[in-house]
Amino acid sequence: TFILESFGDLTDEANFRTLVTSVCEFVESNPIPWCDSSKNALSFEPNMIIKMCGEKRTLAAVFEALMDTFAEAHNCKTWICKSEAAGEHHEELKKQFGSRF
Repeated sequence: TFILESFGDLTDEANFRTLVTSVCEFVESNPIPWCDSSKNALSFEPNMIIKMCGEKRTLAAVFEALMDTFAEAHNCKTWICKSEAAGEHHEELKKQFGSRF
């Protein structure tokens, strides 16, 4: 949460854009690239991710938009994250995904 706090108030459009851009760059710099179904490296466009977040200005909304983009790139309607660390954010994820969770 310390890193997230460094982005400031996420309801501020500039702060949220900085967060989204940073997260997109972080994912794209992963040593194991996120690829589409044809094995092409995915490029995440911050403007599209922001649009997909709608009115929600949270890291969980960014996570959902990235994962939905990844699923779409594989012609899938849903996805699953098996990260053990997700349990640390259960309440925030539950709030974000509601019945989808």
